[in-house]
Amino acid sequence: MGFLKSRPNLELWLEQAAATFRPLTQREYGKVVAEWRARFEPVLAANDYVTGRSVKDLAQSLLPRDVFVFNVPGYRLLPAGTSSRLDGAYGYEALGLTTIDFSITNPADAVIVDRDFTFTCLCTHEAGAFAEPQLAPATILRRD
Repeated sequence: MGFLKSRPNLELWLEQAAATFRPLTQREYGKVVAEWRARFEPVLAANDYVTGRSVKDLAQSLLPRDVFVFNVPGYRLLPAGTSSRLDGAYGYEALGLTTIDFSITNPADAVIVDRDFTFTCLCTHEAGAFAEPQLAPATILRRD
């Protein structure tokens, strides 16, 4: 068995909110995380994101989309303070995602990115305390 863990609560949400979904393989997870970091690390480091309560509505307005849902335990630019030693990694591909259930994605510290890597939504269990969900890049809001 690999290092990726299943998250039954995420799977239940994806079963209801997407046309189909599947777990990523370890190799796919590695590729998605590498591409996500290459695309969004400079954006996050430059604070080119929207945060706060409006993020939930903004993220929902970008759906339906084909997305990846995953986490990156211990990653320094994510809003939640997770541990790479304590928190297990997971990854899914969801086709036709129609809604984000933040009551599930926030506690899971989920990262949602569309398959074209045009936007990402960073969910966090620390919403309202030290961090709030983030949507990057901020320019995604000026789409035609």
